[in-house]
Amino acid sequence: MRNLNQLKIYKDEVENQQNRKNKVVRFDHDGEYRYDRSGRYPGPFTNFLKECGIINLYTMPGTPHQTGIAER
Repeated sequence: MRNLNQLKIYKDEVENQQNRKNKVVRFDHDGEYRYDRSGRYPGPFTNFLKECGIINLYTMPGTPHQTGIAER
């Protein structure tokens, strides 16, 4: 949950500094942000982004150039 709180803080900071809403967040293909511990249901990150109307994009596995974009 600590990471979710950090995401909320980051989202608020970016929106305040840019005077715009976040529209898209990119993640690497790792499941830690995508699903809960069982791997079947949307996790807290996915649910939070849905509530905020933010699209979450995931990189394809085995594509290091896309992973670099997600990690920036």
